[in-house]
Amino acid sequence: MKLLRAFIGDWKTIGAIAPTSRFAQAAMLDAVPLQSARLVVELGAGTGCITRTLLQWLPVTARLLAVERNEQFANSLRATVQDVRLEVICASAEDLPEVLISRGDERADCIVSTLPFTSLGREMSRKILQAVREALAPCGSFVTLQYNPFFLPPLLKQQFGSYRTQLCLWNLPPAFILSCRVPMQ
Repeated sequence: MKLLRAFIGDWKTIGAIAPTSRFAQAAMLDAVPLQSARLVVELGAGTGCITRTLLQWLPVTARLLAVERNEQFANSLRATVQDVRLEVICASAEDLPEVLISRGDERADCIVSTLPFTSLGREMSRKILQAVREALAPCGSFVTLQYNPFFLPPLLKQQFGSYRTQLCLWNLPPAFILSCRVPMQ
């Protein structure tokens, strides 16, 4: 209910009416090499359903930086998810490289996102994807869940050269999992 109320109040930045299904979460996390990750970033952590699943899948030595622009969601995550590997930052995804630098962090091995790129528009999406590319380590992985399969692919091709798409019917609404890697130098 919290997510639906937030969506109604701010549909341009809250992209879902219901939490991501466990099937879509599994498809997302299968698309990135979490087992070897040291630093994972989640963009648009929202109510934390993917945050909690990430923490179950991550090695005990990994860290998770959850970036959430909505202050209420960020505060709720801090209060409800107790794991020493998790740090919740209230910031915009387009500022990710600066957030990592200000914290003294290296680049992320994986970035997981449920940001509503279609609602954010082409220019903001381009800025965020540039920030994602800059924040990823060499050979780093990016995966995002989207409901529109046509909007993001041209932007992903610009930043990453190629991407993969997987349809997940067991989500409300059905979702597309888009994943890519930073090309080897």
